[in-house]
Amino acid sequence: MKKSICIILGIITLFLLIAGCSKSNVNSTGKKQIVLAMVYSSEDDMRGDKALEDQISYFNETHDDCEIVIKEYTRSDNMYDDGVNVIEREIVSGEGPDIINYRSDYSKSDVIGQYTEDLYPYIDADTELKDSLYTNILDSFAIDGKLYVIPLSYQLHTYIGRSSEIGNVENWDFETMLDTFDRLGKKYPMGYDTKSSVLGEILYDSIEDYIDWENGKNYFDSEEFRNMVEFANTFDYEYNQSMDSFELQDCVVRPLSIGSVFDTAIAEGEMQTEGVVYAGFPSKKGNGTVVSPGLDVMAISMASKNKDYSWEFIKQLLLPDFQEQLNNQVTLSVNRDVINSQLDKAMKVEMDNDKEVVKATYNTSYQYEREPIYSITEKQKDDFVRILENAKVSSTNDGKINEIVFEEIDGYFAGQKSLDECIDNIENRVWLYISEKGK
Repeated sequence: MKKSICIILGIITLFLLIAGCSKSNVNSTGKKQIVLAMVYSSEDDMRGDKALEDQISYFNETHDDCEIVIKEYTRSDNMYDDGVNVIEREIVSGEGPDIINYRSDYSKSDVIGQYTEDLYPYIDADTELKDSLYTNILDSFAIDGKLYVIPLSYQLHTYIGRSSEIGNVENWDFETMLDTFDRLGKKYPMGYDTKSSVLGEILYDSIEDYIDWENGKNYFDSEEFRNMVEFANTFDYEYNQSMDSFELQDCVVRPLSIGSVFDTAIAEGEMQTEGVVYAGFPSKKGNGTVVSPGLDVMAISMASKNKDYSWEFIKQLLLPDFQEQLNNQVTLSVNRDVINSQLDKAMKVEMDNDKEVVKATYNTSYQYEREPIYSITEKQKDDFVRILENAKVSSTNDGKINEIVFEEIDGYFAGQKSLDECIDNIENRVWLYISEKGK
């Protein structure tokens, strides 16, 4: 009899647990709560984002039946305590947040387990919205044809050089870059002071090529990776710290980050020529311009019971009202109308008290004052648009894997270990890390 009662009580308890899990969060006023998870890099990173907070307030004010509430998580080297892993466990249990903001530390490993919704169907169902977005930027974050996150803003990264030296090459691969350096025979082809920094730039677009998250494998023991390391190991000069790399006559290329519509004008000013070539990082993918996420990277949980409301809020963040504020973060908008408006304004000289308004500045040396930019030219606009619309690849490298690679390779650069030994250590440590992540 006691055994039967225990079984009945167990069934009732299980039923109540399941019923509890199926409920949406509801506050004391009867409003449904849409939980937005903010994933911070650390507790020190937990600071307010007024633009985003204003959008949350607007959403809450315009909805009588629901409201967005924030829940904070932090990343950690401890796998169990790591905020992303905590969210994944909550999602598996049927709970967890509705919306996730992975923020600027987002990496592919955050979503490789498919804990978040594919957002392509939401975008495809809204033709007007889709036409207003730079879908190539969104596509650069897709994994196996599915869009698990949307960056609300981004930067573009490329190598620049002079057409008089490297020709009109764009989107080169590693071998073409080396051939160009050999042909020019310059002492400081990349203008960097350490072997690790040279390797870091070369791998900026490609370190994920050596990782297979799905099958828990990595491929650092490859001829291409070895060639990159050996090339970086040739950089043994002492860098002139009093000069920027673009000042050195022996420098062939330097990196450029684009976070505003003025950056192609700044590049021409600093290179002191209109013949700037945007060669990109060495890449096998056909485009060496790399996209990196801005401050906010949004996703919808697979376990969310409020997916329509969640998408409604993310869509709100893709519209001009919010997107126009992103230039304050030195990042670019995913909204075409916002970028076009910024370009039109940048091409016009504006006056204030009979003086031309300085819209941006550049310098050719730390020893001189910065030079003013009053407007951009048609060519500078065209260069910017071409770079933006041709960007296809995002850089969402896992920070821990970067750390492992450079910790081990530094032993080779210092002459303390053989390259074989370093690569063996990298492969073993990365394999262990991927296994611990449970991907």
